[in-house]
Amino acid sequence: MLKNASGVIKRKIDDVFGNSLRESEKAALATLIYYPEQKIELIKNAEEDLEDWYKINLYRHRTL
Repeated sequence: MLKNASGVIKRKIDDVFGNSLRESEKAALATLIYYPEQKIELIKNAEEDLEDWYKINLYRHRTL
């Protein structure tokens, strides 16, 4: 985990998304930022429609 930036990233996610994302979604986004390669690999194995996942998440997270 990014020790020096993890708190900053969590605050930024909360500032940008506030109540529009559930805590679990914010945590998933933070994990994606901290460990992108590992998280994408997990997502590839779990998601049925990966293209849809990319569309939703790229749109949702473009404001960061």
